Amino acid sequence: MSERDWEEEKRTVLGRLFDAAFGRREASEEEMGRDIHWVGTVERHLRDDDDD
Repeated sequence: MSERDWEEEKRTVLGRLFDAAFGRREASEEEMGRDIHWVGTVERHLRDDDDD
């Protein structure tokens, strides 16, 4: 994935998390946990790319 794709993925996942947190959509604790984990993965990937 290009950096732009990673950034877009991050925005998408964060949007889902915020929507769930503010009651704009239903999400299970498990789904929210997976999304939080994915945001961490994307952040690490983006940081690693910056180090190169």
